[in-house]
Amino acid sequence: MLIYILFAMIVIFAIEGIQIKNKKIKKVSQISILVIFYLIAGMSYKIHNDYFIYEDIYRKINFSNLKYINWEKGYVILNAIFNNFLEFYNFKSLIYLVNIFLIYKGLKKILIQEKVYLILGLMYLLFGQFYSMYLSAFRQSIAIAIFIYSLSYIINRRLISYTLSIILAFFFHKSAIILYPVYFIFSNKLKIKMKANIFLYVILNILVVIPQITRNIVLSFEKIVGLLKLGTLSESYLIKESNLEIKNIIFNIFLFILYEYLNSKKENYFINKILFCYLIIEILSKIVGVFYRVEIYFTVFYCIFIVELFFKCNKNIIFKLIRISLVLFLGLNYNLKLIIYDYKERGAYIPLHFTFERIYKNIRYQDTAEYKHLLERYESNNNLRELKEKNEKNYIRKEGV
Repeated sequence: MLIYILFAMIVIFAIEGIQIKNKKIKKVSQISILVIFYLIAGMSYKIHNDYFIYEDIYRKINFSNLKYINWEKGYVILNAIFNNFLEFYNFKSLIYLVNIFLIYKGLKKILIQEKVYLILGLMYLLFGQFYSMYLSAFRQSIAIAIFIYSLSYIINRRLISYTLSIILAFFFHKSAIILYPVYFIFSNKLKIKMKANIFLYVILNILVVIPQITRNIVLSFEKIVGLLKLGTLSESYLIKESNLEIKNIIFNIFLFILYEYLNSKKENYFINKILFCYLIIEILSKIVGVFYRVEIYFTVFYCIFIVELFFKCNKNIIFKLIRISLVLFLGLNYNLKLIIYDYKERGAYIPLHFTFERIYKNIRYQDTAEYKHLLERYESNNNLRELKEKNEKNYIRKEGV
């Protein structure tokens, strides 16, 4: 746990370090954020049970059985190519290296470099809202990176380029299809004001606790999925008990009002629109289970908004103190809180091992977080045959079936 605390503190200090004038501190802060953002996702070793599935199936994929693997074909093809000469955790490290390159380049095309690093830092601090899913949802992490890379196509109104990007992302995770309508929200003709976002956010949070409304939304979404032939959704991916999450709602409303106050002279319609997109998905994630997976695409919008707010907080010392308090809250309420909860409840994330540790020491499987995480699901974890058989049944269709 200490290493997660250390990483969170480094990112918190780095976010502040980026915003000061000293070039050396600024550079060290930028590198620190970049390294930590990659290190946890790219180099982590057996810290989550999802990777047991990915590693097991990785070894079994080849070009003769591609069509029988129940995963998106883009990801399956990558497996078939790389499992000939890379072991799984080296493959995982490579994929996340490409991911961070796409994310960095995508953000750099639309923002100044300083803001790019701040957004990466914020996405890491939002361990509960973004990073835990980016870390464990391996296939979806590729779709996330492609989407962030394609953001300039939305801003520059390049519909064909954006369409091709979303099609590519779809071949790594089907949830990417929800991203396509985003392009049309950013039409130059559409004007969204921050006050409208605040009002909408309050009203929607009240409406989602009304059972009849939430039931109709779930049923409508199920019908849309059926019409688009995207497969069937389990009950956990459909029905989610809505709750007001009072602390988070108050926190967000505070951020929106603070931004409105600091930006009262002129509306920034780009920021207003990205926030509008995030708010809609965030509300839906409280009702429909699968939108919890969709929300992580839009967390980058939330982070862009917060970074814009941070820059406006440089107005005077009082607002700078508010900014520091906000960063501390994000780190403690989302990052460390989620890690502690998941470790206590499911055994995930702790102890933290890195792939490169295997070069100089032997890591026993029983000493990994993946082993502890799997114990929650399978009592007879000493023999992994049951799990491997279940993987084959769930993810590899028999020929002719």
